[in-house]
Amino acid sequence: QTMHWRQAASSIINLHTILSLPSITPINNLIAGNCATATTALFVKVPGLISQYHQATMSTPTSSCSALNYKRSCIPCECLDKSHILAVETIFSELQNLPLWKINQDETHEDKDNNVSKVTKISKKYVAKNFNKALESINAIGLIAERENHHPDIHLTGYRNVEIVLYTHSIGGVSVNDLSLAKMIEEEVGCVREFYSPKWLRENGLSEDGSSS
Repeated sequence: QTMHWRQAASSIINLHTILSLPSITPINNLIAGNCATATTALFVKVPGLISQYHQATMSTPTSSCSALNYKRSCIPCECLDKSHILAVETIFSELQNLPLWKINQDETHEDKDNNVSKVTKISKKYVAKNFNKALESINAIGLIAERENHHPDIHLTGYRNVEIVLYTHSIGGVSVNDLSLAKMIEEEVGCVREFYSPKWLRENGLSEDGSSS
């Protein structure tokens, strides 16, 4: 459990570095505190931090992988609860910066006690160039998911039709982690045009050299 506190505190330190925020006094206390204290500071005691985090990670368009110049980390999911589920309006707003992603409402979710409920998720569908490229793109997404310790549901049908579905399983809804991971997938995998069907790229206003057409 000690590691969980420090991960949460580390998330604040990472956000502080990304955003060049003024010094955050409670950080030392967080390292010696607990998960509840850390998330309270992250979401409540630092006003506007999440909206600034959204702005830093969602609003800066990139034309290629090399444009990435900051590192972000997903917040440990064990430090989240249902109060961190984002409103549908917030999700819609953030997805304006991720045009290939859509919001899926009334999706099915089964919790650890086998209770089934309806939840909101976000997803992206694409057509890969061929079966091998579909697998390569899925593996690339898997590496990001492992790095961030936040994992999407990934479906491969018809040998090259891929769907990525994101929501925070532990709380049954979309959290800031899902939007952040979607952004990372777009910047680190979405820009590798060789993964995708040329026809799919054209239909979605994308050129094979990585620019918008």
